[in-house]
Amino acid sequence: MNVLTLRHRLHPLGTLAVLGLFVAACTPATSAPPTARPPAPTAVIVLATLPPPPTAAPTPTATPFFDMNRIGGRWQLELTYRLHGYPGFDDIQYSTSVALMITSDGAISGSGALQTTLQQPPCSSLVRAGGNLAFAVTGSAFKEGEAIRGDLTLTPQDGNDTQTFERLCTDTTLNLKATVSILWSMLTTVNGLHFQIALQQAASQSTVRNLSGPSDGILHGTLATDIRLFR
Repeated sequence: MNVLTLRHRLHPLGTLAVLGLFVAACTPATSAPPTARPPAPTAVIVLATLPPPPTAAPTPTATPFFDMNRIGGRWQLELTYRLHGYPGFDDIQYSTSVALMITSDGAISGSGALQTTLQQPPCSSLVRAGGNLAFAVTGSAFKEGEAIRGDLTLTPQDGNDTQTFERLCTDTTLNLKATVSILWSMLTTVNGLHFQIALQQAASQSTVRNLSGPSDGILHGTLATDIRLFR
């Protein structure tokens, strides 16, 4: 058997071997199955029921330490200030009646205006300007022993109020016209803007003060004060 014959006989087997190697080379290697991903974590929702916030307790209203039925409501305050001996105008009077209100907590409030009148016989005296002087009243009730009193303060609307007075006489040489600012400085001098009075029907108090001493001679005359309270 020659070489050619051997090649011819071996050809089918060689061909199969070659094909086997080719197929093996082309067949992809079997890989391990992919590992499954762990499931995503699930959020756990917890529902909690909270109790409602506490309701704020109402602030108690301060209870006065006295019977408000005795003093609460409307009052009428009468004020009269009479000045004698002021240079050029001998008799100057300031007066008014003011409505006051006392509330359930004992607070006192009101407002008014003092009217001015002049007396100068035998001459005639007139208020030419600034006849009404406005003010407010504030204060509070308090107990003093068995009595209930009011602590009151007058506050001028304008502490620099001015007024024009004129005196007319038969003897024209006695005629006089002047611009003055008397009332509030006079009351400040004698501490008359603050006072206390019993909170009872027809309560009253009166004082008479010489102005020259307390004002170091700046003011002149005598001031008579009369305060009355009515229900």
